[in-house]
Amino acid sequence: MSNGSILDGFALGECVDPGADVQLLAELICSREEVCRDLQEELLSLPCQVEWQAAADNYIVYVLGDQNADHDQLLGAIARFLDAHPRQLHLVENRLVQGSPAFAARHGFCFVSDAPQNQKEIVLTAGSHAFGSGNHPSTSLVIELLEELPAPSPSVLDVGCGTGVLSLVAARLGAGQVVGVDIDQEAVAVALKNARSNQLEDLVSFTTSSLQDLQGTFPLILANLTGSVLFRLLADITNHAGPGSMLIVSGLQGRQGNEAEKLAAGHGWQLEKSRALGKWQARIFTMPADDEISFLPGNPKASK
Repeated sequence: MSNGSILDGFALGECVDPGADVQLLAELICSREEVCRDLQEELLSLPCQVEWQAAADNYIVYVLGDQNADHDQLLGAIARFLDAHPRQLHLVENRLVQGSPAFAARHGFCFVSDAPQNQKEIVLTAGSHAFGSGNHPSTSLVIELLEELPAPSPSVLDVGCGTGVLSLVAARLGAGQVVGVDIDQEAVAVALKNARSNQLEDLVSFTTSSLQDLQGTFPLILANLTGSVLFRLLADITNHAGPGSMLIVSGLQGRQGNEAEKLAAGHGWQLEKSRALGKWQARIFTMPADDEISFLPGNPKASK
């Protein structure tokens, strides 16, 4: 519907800060653009914004209530419209979001919708439902840490790649080969398109294969995920690490940072660095070399 998004500048994590100014966000899937327009017309008298974006076979609709809007009134209006259009529209979720602080990027990359003018510009497809606009604080943290690595990695695994933004950045920074995995078919399709737009398709590949089906180990693994997803996948992620491998995780909030450290230690990872941007946290872990592993108490790889 527009080049920008009403979601720009919002923290879309699993929780909001206590006492923060919040707004109601509803996400819906719609089969036809005419119905999107009808919904916008239906909600015209209420304090909210409506936008939609074309997806693979449908439209993603966002309804964002203004600050101090009556949430019950807005949800009631949406519910009545859903009842009237049961086959064309369904609700994905509704939640509260808060405006992010005006984070200035602390890395050297920027994200554009047209052809890149230099190596630090990454083209990302507009209007995608896949996560990864490049501007979210959790993404910025990973990019910062990638830029600080002493040398490019010969191969990289990007878990939950979304639009492929981190895979593309890693490739631009000199990685030999990058593999991005995501269970969302639309995300992988968008990531492939982004790789072609940035002329990186020879260095970057994307797949919907599960981590269990993926073969090989990687010197560098990226995982910008919600805490709950990271904790569930950490064992499978560790199976793709070899001696000396490095793991960068992001998307953590609050106590999740400490929980990630404890869980990672149980899988043999050693904490190297912590980083925060606002309420978002990232960690770098390394897997010790073979001659160090036997000295790690409780490490499941120590018996190998």
